[in-house]
Amino acid sequence: MAHHPYRVAVFARNEASNIAQTLDSIRAAVTDGRALEIRVLINGCTDDTAQVVQAYADQHEGIVGIELPVGDKCNAWNAYLHQHAQPWLSDEDIHFFMDGDVGASLQALPKMRRLLMDHPQAYAVAGAPMNGRHRKSLTQLMIDRRWIYGGLYAVRGSQLARMREANIRLPLGLCGNDHMISRLLKTNFPKVNDIDEMRILPQSESGYTFRPLMPWRLEDWQLYRKRRVTYALRHEQLLRIGEQRLDQLPATMDTVNQAIFADLKTRKLKRWSAVAQVRKRLARLYPNFETAHYTRMLQRAA
Repeated sequence: MAHHPYRVAVFARNEASNIAQTLDSIRAAVTDGRALEIRVLINGCTDDTAQVVQAYADQHEGIVGIELPVGDKCNAWNAYLHQHAQPWLSDEDIHFFMDGDVGASLQALPKMRRLLMDHPQAYAVAGAPMNGRHRKSLTQLMIDRRWIYGGLYAVRGSQLARMREANIRLPLGLCGNDHMISRLLKTNFPKVNDIDEMRILPQSESGYTFRPLMPWRLEDWQLYRKRRVTYALRHEQLLRIGEQRLDQLPATMDTVNQAIFADLKTRKLKRWSAVAQVRKRLARLYPNFETAHYTRMLQRAA
């Protein structure tokens, strides 16, 4: 057992105030004596996340901070798949993916690993939200549609190997990449049309916790507003790219975003609606249609 530790990829962007609690929860969730290796993908941070992770790593074994210049979760996911998941890509190597602002519930990792090992036909396990007023409906949606949520999910190393060999990469700028990752985890690469819903197993008894938004906190209202705009942009993006062949995804969402922007400029929108705010966000990203925002991010990072 010792030669197959828990391997956890944590995505952190400006999470200096949360990342230590996230790492604490991961360590507390491992209760079976198995070793733990955590890679914190620190992407495009402008706060002290990197310093907090380094200080934590100095006190605990198996934790490595990886600084990425591009502030984009899809880029961080691609970096882990193609650079940092190797060489641990066998059926017995289980990789866990987490956001840097959530916590793992007690025994979440052992339960999810056990479920995946008990079902060799499955490629992934979806962890459920363990709190929040929409917990029951989100869990039922996860069960019915066999979706993963970015808070916490587990993937068999052999499936990561198949995706890596097929050169699968998420497009930079894709919002709410859970939908696309769910499709990836149901697909038997390189056979892109071989899709089986049962390749994702829901684990409704364990998963992740998060701090609920509070109506008396001004910063929570600001976060809520930002999330609504992101969800609205995700909806517009998935209308255009949601069913595209997984081996033909664009490198970035620039062209798709520009098409959305052009469409929204022709619509009559209520000033304070989320879609109107999407239009304002895209206007900042694309002041003219020759600008390729995410493409330039990639070029600067190269």
